Parts: sequence; structure tokens; C-alpha cells
Amino acid sequence: MKRIEKIISEIQKIPENDFSKNFLIPTLEKAGFYRVEFYGGTDEEGKDILLWEKDPLGKLTLSVAQVKHFPFSNKASGHSSFQTVVNQLIACKVKEVCYSDKSVHFPSKLYLISTFPINSKNIKSRFSNYGKLLDHNVEIIDCYKIIELIEDHHPKLISKILNEKFNLQYINEGYLNNNKLLNALHSITQNKSINKFYTSIDISVGSETSKIFYNNQISYKDDKIEFSEDQFDTFLQVYKQLNQQESSLVFSEKNYSLINDILNEKKETNELIKKSEIILLQKKLRNNKFAKSYLKLPEHGKTKIVLNYTVKIDTKAIVSNLTGRRNKLLQQFREIKMNKFSIDELSLFVQETQSTLNTIEKIFKIPSISNSLEFIKLHNNQEGDFILDIPLSKLFDTNNDFILLGEAGAGKTTSLQYYALNFVNKTDKIIFWAPLSQVIQQSNSLNHELSTLEKTRSFDKLLYEYLKSTNTIDIFEELEFILQSDKFKTILLDGFDEAITNQEWLILAIDHFKRKYNNIQLIISCRPSNKLINDLKFFSLTLLPFTNNQRDQFIENWFDDKKSPAISKIKEHLSFHPNIAEITKNPLLITALCVLTKHDLPLPATEIKLYDNRVKLLTGYYDRVKDIKTRIFTDQDDLIFITKKIAYFLHLRNVRELPKDELYKLAYQVCNSRLNQQNSIKAIDELIDPCNILVPMQKLGNYGLGHLRFQEHLAGSELVQNRSANIMRFIGDNWWTQPLFFFAQIVDDLTWLIINIGPEILYHESRNVIMHMINLRPEGEILKIKSIIQRFEDGIL
Repeated sequence: MKRIEKIISEIQKIPENDFSKNFLIPTLEKAGFYRVEFYGGTDEEGKDILLWEKDPLGKLTLSVAQVKHFPFSNKASGHSSFQTVVNQLIACKVKEVCYSDKSVHFPSKLYLISTFPINSKNIKSRFSNYGKLLDHNVEIIDCYKIIELIEDHHPKLISKILNEKFNLQYINEGYLNNNKLLNALHSITQNKSINKFYTSIDISVGSETSKIFYNNQISYKDDKIEFSEDQFDTFLQVYKQLNQQESSLVFSEKNYSLINDILNEKKETNELIKKSEIILLQKKLRNNKFAKSYLKLPEHGKTKIVLNYTVKIDTKAIVSNLTGRRNKLLQQFREIKMNKFSIDELSLFVQETQSTLNTIEKIFKIPSISNSLEFIKLHNNQEGDFILDIPLSKLFDTNNDFILLGEAGAGKTTSLQYYALNFVNKTDKIIFWAPLSQVIQQSNSLNHELSTLEKTRSFDKLLYEYLKSTNTIDIFEELEFILQSDKFKTILLDGFDEAITNQEWLILAIDHFKRKYNNIQLIISCRPSNKLINDLKFFSLTLLPFTNNQRDQFIENWFDDKKSPAISKIKEHLSFHPNIAEITKNPLLITALCVLTKHDLPLPATEIKLYDNRVKLLTGYYDRVKDIKTRIFTDQDDLIFITKKIAYFLHLRNVRELPKDELYKLAYQVCNSRLNQQNSIKAIDELIDPCNILVPMQKLGNYGLGHLRFQEHLAGSELVQNRSANIMRFIGDNWWTQPLFFFAQIVDDLTWLIINIGPEILYHESRNVIMHMINLRPEGEILKIKSIIQRFEDGIL
């Protein structure tokens, strides 16, 4: 049902007098009438609404409106006859009406308002032409004109109309499916329902720091901490961020008093330094309980006091408090798994756990304290103690804010869309789903270039532009009314990691948006490798890899026929290839296996082979094995060549889609030595159809490679053969981490890269990324590279 038809349908369900009083009269008042009165009732005499106007000299004029809440018939008489209703209305012209000042007025204009359409046949049943209707000064306002008036003069009422009578779900079901992925995989089955194949995934709670807290026994090395003035200042910066509850979790009362004593002494010392009272300062420092000093004469000749603090902090109390909280959490996790928690209790658990984990992260950021603690891996800690196997929806229903983390293809988008689609029976909420990268792109649609500050304060406008582009919301005032209403709103923002590149203001924008509107829950998905997400202090949930049982369930759900031989074929392949079974534990890779099996193609033994087979499948192999008359006329090698170039170029631009015209230009630019302009354009068209490698993306007219993981694989493949690509430029850029990992698996040898980096690798800020790339190489090469690194350490190279 189109939106306008939905509004008409809801208007027609509202009782006539209620609609007149609560919707028509407020709209007519805003339209400019001096005074609007409801006149309906037993003695209405055909006048439902009185409309008073004043001319510039203050003279009153009267118009009357008759409101009808039924479809008109074309008969000459009868209650529903258009002719009967118009006759009643025209009769009003000779009936006087008294104004509040007792002046008498006759109607100068008549309005016939109907909540149903009025067509030409209706008019012809009473008048031979519309002109004669105008002769009587009768103006018709039917349901379409009513909506137009409300949208022009009182748009917030549109939301009220919809919200009063039906479950207001602002999800756009046309956008909540896996068509993009299935198109990218060239699946025969389109519009596969998420509800059909969705499989619940286990989740862990918190960040990497949380895992240290969960999985280790914490003890203390020393109860005496010594640190320099700078280190102490760092300690104080974090300490001051702790509220009273957080401080009590970590610091004993003795510690709390001790730190405040130091703060007071530091303040007095600083005052003496400012006044240059060196003698008093030295005397004070001799009696200082916490610090010793020495004088330093820098080149500029001024005396500087450098303080070294030796503080005895009760680390035993810290360890005792942390251990007690960990044990309490463990017990709560066990009770949740046994379904002992109601939604309210689960909400309280989320809030308390988030507070605890935020405190832990703050404390672990204080080197002087974290270095005084010792973490011993719990060997008897059963795997899964701090893993929740409850539905995500149950956690989301607590109305807390969440960050949903997961690796590429882990099911983040599907999980959010599944939650949105299953809102049908939740009449107490409004829900929106939007891909963040598309929301950010809407800034280009606004009339002027927004400054960073304007963007920070205009997230609601960007969200509106996206929702408007999907025909979800028509006017900004409607969205604003919804956001400001008392009704609870859940907003699902998908793909933070895709949107944040070069858009750091987005964090402040989301924070401002959250504070601007009440009763809003934000759920944001992101890859865990993006550290900026930690700046949003929401409760973190991480989607874990499928268990074997969950993977089998997903495969069975994916095929409509539960007895399909394809199901057993995939399971047997995974059984014979434990290496591919180990990596295919997320929805993306298993979907790829299902599509390949459906096409009767060989199943791959590695992730790289899986993606290579997919490209081979889409660029013509499928047609050949099925003995289908070829639909692809561009050479397969050229298609693959262009595809990798496009992926690389998209990744360079930090985007996932481009208009078709730009893709045409790019294809000719990178392929002019192989194809002329006409054939380059043809190649792009064939990559769109029938290959389905380039698929329609969110923005109308734009095409991309579907799932980001596919783009990363192809960009990584291009790095192998593109000699102009500067690999070092990409190391350290989160956006390029996954393509670099693919590159490391595909390239013939990685030794040259390590030699080029040189001894800098020992302290390179992205050493973890480089070491992971090394560990993706064959065992013999890993040993060779590690021996080179050892020689760097020994100073031999």
C-alpha cells in the first residue's frame, strides 16, 4: 500500500466528529483563518465547521464547511447522494449565524469536505459542469486535498493519524532482505526471506579488555607504586573520570583519602611554584609525605621542580573488588542462560555490567595500576562461561543502547534486519533501519555544504534524507515529530566502520542526536577492528562464529526442501575438509557454499578459493557448465581484470558504490590498452547483467560489489598484480586491513615487504597487522621472515 493510500485508510477509520475537531480544525487554523469553530451536532443545519476571516479593516466574513465521512453515490436522492449533500450545503447560504459579538452573518463561501475521493461523475450528478458549482461559491476538498492541506500547514498531524490507528513501523521491508548478497552471489533464488534462513548466533559481552577481566585470575605484584609527575598526572586524568560508584568498585576508603591528600599537597606545591617562593617550596618538599624533589636548570635559565611520587596504594583491595564483581557477573551469566531473568532484570544486568566494564577499561588504562596487577589464565575456566546463547532480540528489547560487533560476514546486517522485521507484534515501539554509510552520503543531498559543526548537529536531517530516499518519510517535520514524541524509538544504524572513514565527526553527531531526543534506543553495528567505536559508550555485544550445530541449522534453513541432497553434499564436503569447515563459520561464507552447491559447482577448500570460484562462476562458467547459450561477450579475463580494478578504485576512494557513468569512465581508463571505449562500456553492462558482479546498491543508480568482504578480496587481489600500489601506504589504515590480509594469502612471497620495511618493523605502530600478515604465509616462509626480524633485533641487518 502506498503511503498516501495508507493515510487515507487511517483517516477513514477515525470518527467524523473526532476527525473534524482534532485534525481538520487545527489544520484550517494554521491555514490562516481568523477563527475556526466546530458547529456539528443535532442542530447543525448542514454546517459542521464555521470559518471566520477578517479583512485588513477588521470586517468579518463567514464560510461554512460540511464534512462527510462516506463515499458519495451518483443517485439523485438518498443520504449518500452527492446531489442531496450539495443541496443541503447550498441551503446554508440563506441561514444566518451569530458571531460572539452578536453580529449576524450569512455564509459567503461553502466548503464540501469529504474523507473519500470525489470524482467527475459525482459532480455531474448535480451539475452539468464544474463551473456551475463555482457559481454557487462551493469549493470541494476531498481526501487527497485534505492530505495536501495537512502536509502543507500541519504536517505533524500526519504522524498522529498514522500513529493513532496502527502499529507505526518505519521499517521499509523492501530494503530488509538479502537481495544484495544474493545478487552478488548470482543466486537463482531472489527475495529469500531473512525469517526463513536466519539462525541464532551466540554472543559475547564487552570488548577485548572485558575478555581479560573474564578469563583471568587477578592478583597483585606490589602494594607500592612509584611514578613520575607525568605518570601521576596521567593517573589523575583517569581517576577524575571515575564517579563515586566506580571509585568504590576499585579503591578502598583508605586509597581514596590518600589520593585526595596528594592532590591537596600538589595544589599547594603548584601555588608556591607560581609565586617563585623556592625556599618555602624546598622546606615543604622536605616534609612532603609523598614526593621527593630535585632542581633542574634548563637552558632558558628558569628553575623547574620535578616531582617523583612514591604512593602505597591498597592493590589488595582493588583485586578483591574486581574478583568479587567478576564472580557476581559469572553467576548472573549462568542465571540468564537458564532464563531466570525477566526483561526488566535483564535490562538492569546490562546497565550494571556496562558500568562495571567501563570502570575496568578506565582502570586498565592507568599504567601504574595495571602494571601492578598480574593476570593468570584460568585453566579451569570452562569455555563459554561468559557467552550468552540467548536471542539477540531479548537483549535489544531491554531498550538499552548497543554496539553489535562482528567480523566481515558475521551476520551483523542480517541480525539487525531480522530484529526490525520481527517488530510486527511490538506495538509499543517505532523502528528505523538505515545503513550508516548511506546516511552520511545524504550530506551531499542538502542544499549547501555543511561544516563539521553543522554535521555534528544535523544527524537527524541526514537520517531524514536517507529515509526520504527510500520513501519511508516524506517531510522532515514528520520525522522530527516522531523523534520528539513520547513513543519509544529504536534506530538501527548499520555499518559504522564503513561510514566513519574520514568522517570522525560522526561520533559526536551520534552523541548529540542521542542527547537531543528522548526515548531513543540506538543499536549500531561495526567490525571490532575499528577502535573509534569505543568512543561511543554503548554496551558491546560480539557475534561469535557459528557452532557446528548452528552452521548445520543455517544450511538446512537456506534450502526450501529440507530433504535436498545439496544439504548433505555441503555437510560431507565440510567433513572431508576440516580446514574449510574451520573458516566457514559465518553466514556470508556458508551462503556462498549454498549458492555454489545450488549451481552444481565444485565446493572450494579455502576462503580464497571460495571467492575465486565465485568470480569464475559469475563471469561465464555457470553458463558453460549448464550448457546455456552465452549471454556474456566480453572475454572472461577482461571482466575479471576490470572487476579487480573497480574494487581497488572503490577502496581507494573509501566508498562501496559509484554511479554507472563513473564506472564506464573508470573501465575505459584502466582498460584502454585491452578494450576500446565501446567495449569497456559493454563490459560494465555485462558485469551488471548477466554477471551480477556489480549489483544495485542503496543509492538509486549506483552500483557496487555487494558485500564489503567481496570488495576487500578483489582489492587484495589487485594489490598482488598492481605494481604502482604502495603497500606501505595502506598498512595502519583500518579500511585496508582486510584487503592486506587477502593480499598476504595470495602473493607469491612476503619476504621482500619485510626487508623493505627494515628494522622499523620492530617499533612500527601497525606491527600487529604486519605480524598477522606474516602468519598467513606458509610455515617455511614464516620461519624465514621471523629469522630476518630476529636479525633486525640483533642489529645484524
